[in-house]
Amino acid sequence: MQSNPRRRELIKVVGGLGVAASGVLSFPAIAQNRPIKIGIIAPKGGIDGTIGECGLRGTQFAADKFNAAGGIAGRKVELIVEEETNPKDSIERLRKLVLQDKVDCMQGIVSSGVSLAMGPSVEELKTVTIYWDGTTQDGVRETMPKPRYLFRSTDNECEAVMASLLAIKHFKGKFATIAGINPDYSYGRNNWASFLALLKLFGVQVKMMAEQWPKVGTLDLSSHVAALKAAKPDLIFSSLLFANLPVFMQTAYSAGLMAGDTKFVLPAAGFQHTLLKKEFTPDGMIFGHNTLYFDLPNASPIQKEFVQMYADRYKDYPHWEADRAYFAMQVYKADDG
Repeated sequence: MQSNPRRRELIKVVGGLGVAASGVLSFPAIAQNRPIKIGIIAPKGGIDGTIGECGLRGTQFAADKFNAAGGIAGRKVELIVEEETNPKDSIERLRKLVLQDKVDCMQGIVSSGVSLAMGPSVEELKTVTIYWDGTTQDGVRETMPKPRYLFRSTDNECEAVMASLLAIKHFKGKFATIAGINPDYSYGRNNWASFLALLKLFGVQVKMMAEQWPKVGTLDLSSHVAALKAAKPDLIFSSLLFANLPVFMQTAYSAGLMAGDTKFVLPAAGFQHTLLKKEFTPDGMIFGHNTLYFDLPNASPIQKEFVQMYADRYKDYPHWEADRAYFAMQVYKADDG
């Protein structure tokens, strides 16, 4: 939620699409007294439930602020929320929101697996859709070469690049062997590939000791931790990001994996910052917060307002999914308002 020129320019660019690409994008003309319906598909439970929850709170914050100021172009904003689960069911909910609920815009999505599968349906339904997340390095190009209705907030692997650069800056010369434990799907594999590529780019010579690929949803990580401990790497890189990240850290701590001088690089740790307790989260690690750090000293006024509201209402602090969700709402408002 930190204001910056590049983000403002992106809003201007996307906001101009309704005019500049009027032959491509179709925004229906609707009576002004009808609310603007925004459909949201996000996880509500399970291993990624806390991520969807935070995003939904960011969306609601934006909707409340819009409505308090008169809505978008004089029309109130109404949110219609469906749960993100597996690709098949999530696509059915997309079709329901567009065809039955007649939403004007779709937003949400956390999982890369869901986002890639959903892309062709978005284009078929011709409904402007802004993904919060679920965006790999190749994004929707993995299944569609030229999307016309589908947009994404960011490349969600930017945290891997920054974490890798920080690891090279702060740990260079302090590690010669590495290991990785990453989720076994596109996000985890692309994060690991980014880390290895940057090590090579900057001439950091390392020996690979172990690669662990737990399936998404796996909460028993004892065998993976045992393999890492046996490998004895100087540095462990992990892009685990769902509820299994705190489980991994607790299991690693109990197994003595943190007893030595092992370096930890966790690019997506900020997703679980509340659950990563001090007793099993070592000092000196690379701990990624992506686009929103709740305690940023020079935060924008809107971020300070949001963080304070979040702390007062939910007794917690937000992570960056709220920022992406809020940004998606602002992008749509800039276009339609």
